[in-house]
Amino acid sequence: TKEVKYIPIEFDVCELIDSSSTWDCGSDEWKEEYKNDEKYLCYDDNGMNEHLPSILWSQIPDYKWTPCGGTWKKVCQYTGTPTYDRCNKDTIAALVRIPNSNKVRLVWKIRDGDFSQSMGIGVDGRGGDPTSYIT
Repeated sequence: TKEVKYIPIEFDVCELIDSSSTWDCGSDEWKEEYKNDEKYLCYDDNGMNEHLPSILWSQIPDYKWTPCGGTWKKVCQYTGTPTYDRCNKDTIAALVRIPNSNKVRLVWKIRDGDFSQSMGIGVDGRGGDPTSYIT
């Protein structure tokens, strides 16, 4: 059997999103507000928002790829509800929000050998949620 390791990483969600997304966290005022908001993970949909009919996709100049596909159906971890734990137990052990900051602690559960996992990550904020990917 392969040895299981738990690898915790701590990072600022807005710094990650701002460095890798077209829908970022915005101004310092928004980032301050997001400190009180929950964070979430979703499976990497890497696709179009499911609410847009396919005929419209080519007519939307500002369309952005959406990590969660524009829906909560793919969300599998939510810091505001610890029991909302639907991520694959073989890869994600925990996602915990660090109070009064935009930081989270993500615990990857990995076995010896090669490992690769891509997830969407976002802030459950007012209006459109800032989102990006973490791999």
